[in-house]
Amino acid sequence: MTEAQRESPKKIRMLIVDDSASLREGLVSLCSLLSELEVVGTAGDGVEALDAIRNLKPDVVSLDIRMPKMGGVEVLRAIKRDQLTCTPIVLSGLTDELAREKYLELGAEYVFDKSTELEKFLQVLGCSHKFRKFPATARTCARKRTGPAEKLRRRPKDKGRPMI
Repeated sequence: MTEAQRESPKKIRMLIVDDSASLREGLVSLCSLLSELEVVGTAGDGVEALDAIRNLKPDVVSLDIRMPKMGGVEVLRAIKRDQLTCTPIVLSGLTDELAREKYLELGAEYVFDKSTELEKFLQVLGCSHKFRKFPATARTCARKRTGPAEKLRRRPKDKGRPMI
């Protein structure tokens, strides 16, 4: 291992899942601006998503809920059932309070409305490098940026799943 490899932190590997090709492309472009992220793939439906999760082994999965073939809820259930080691973050238009709570119960780490909370989504991803080294700092960063309703957007810590 070279000196540069030891000094540079490992990038967070991310999979973007959404049925809108233009949104996937936009998210890839936005995520490329965050130096700690590496987008390793995209998927347009839940079937592709599960295949990509198993093959690409991303650290983080940005997951839409309403998609053809298999929706995001089914993907969340499969991630939990099969104990896949990724951190799902829901980015969807279906995020009323009851839906948010359901997604969190199914294992989503965060839930964001893609029409109004895209900046918050990117801010949490921008803090993602701190999750591995400084968990308390990352939680503070996420809390400050997601606002007072964080409890509806972020899954409780006691689930025993790895953080980003």
